[in-house]
Amino acid sequence: MSHGRFQTIQETYRRFSRRQFRTKCGLKAWLLLAILYLICGSSALSCSFSTWSLSAKQRNKALHALHGNGGGAGAKGKGRSRSKGAGGKAPSATMTPEISDADIASQVRDSLPEAAHLRAQSRLIEDEWNVAVLDHQALSRQGGVAIAPKFAIPGIVQRIGYTAAPVALVVTEPPEALGLRGYPRERITCTISYVNDHGQRDTTRVQKFLVQIGFGPPV
Repeated sequence: MSHGRFQTIQETYRRFSRRQFRTKCGLKAWLLLAILYLICGSSALSCSFSTWSLSAKQRNKALHALHGNGGGAGAKGKGRSRSKGAGGKAPSATMTPEISDADIASQVRDSLPEAAHLRAQSRLIEDEWNVAVLDHQALSRQGGVAIAPKFAIPGIVQRIGYTAAPVALVVTEPPEALGLRGYPRERITCTISYVNDHGQRDTTRVQKFLVQIGFGPPV
């Protein structure tokens, strides 16, 4: 090897950083560069140097294009832990909200037809009264008596208004607590018919308040 060629190789070595030649890839590149220079001359060296003076990212792309990605038997990279289900997607669990028994019972009650509500209502026994015994929905200013649940009292009073017919309500709470101040009332013991837990009609004696909402003869 001539002295001029050796000096050229030394100058080319100085142009590479120490960091590049610490790696295995840098040493291989240097050896390849020296062999090319000896075999092909300065034109091959100039071409090789221009290739390896690219950025690290560009050199990696070139090496991958030449040698491939080096994938072995096992998967590598970001997708290695991805499950191999249908379509490459991980199965997802469907969350079913829990519904309590109370919520189910409430939904069933709200879905019942009006006839079912009427059939399950508690009623008075006709033999104990001197007027017609009605459901509170059917009570009118024509006269009659009915068991009135608290939520239905405002509508009943508004519907009846003023009447000279005998009309009365049977309620559980004191009339003053229900806003029925000014109406005649008395505490009574009466018999009611109700639907038991087996879906059958049964009777029992209870204490209630009788409120006269008509302005005619008392019930």
